[in-house]
Amino acid sequence: KKEALAHEAEMRVKLSNPGFEPIKAAEAKQTVQEYLEEWVEVHGKANLRPSTFAGYKCHIKNHIVPYIGNVPLKKLTPAMIDNMLKQLADKGLSTSTCRYAQRIWSVAFEAARKYRYIETNPAHDILTKFGKDAKTSDPYTVEQMQRLNAVSSMYFQKFSTILSSWQTE
Repeated sequence: KKEALAHEAEMRVKLSNPGFEPIKAAEAKQTVQEYLEEWVEVHGKANLRPSTFAGYKCHIKNHIVPYIGNVPLKKLTPAMIDNMLKQLADKGLSTSTCRYAQRIWSVAFEAARKYRYIETNPAHDILTKFGKDAKTSDPYTVEQMQRLNAVSSMYFQKFSTILSSWQTE
């Protein structure tokens, strides 16, 4: 109840401010396509090199919009993005192409989060991983850690000896 009252107070302040105008995204009407096209034009022209800007526009048009472009921005979920990545991979696109698309929407949706168009960045919670066999590397074994510790101790002792000899000079 406390959070609801705080939210209500915040909304009253925003609505009483004559300069406040609800934006299309805040009204849950803006689609992913509309947002990305607007974002790349505004952000891209101001912050990207021309070749990167062209690459972003091409990837948005060819690899993002056909799959999730019609989804309302506020309704986009990590599962939808994971499904899109699966479709891109099934289409035969390379891992680097999928990573590039991921980089674009991750940055774009983070901007949407910062502008408060969306509450969270759905790109941060996807399950799809890239890399060798789409797995993270295995942790070191106990034996490997013991060897690493022994070698680093030896080098630390040598380094300490060298440092102490410089201090006495």
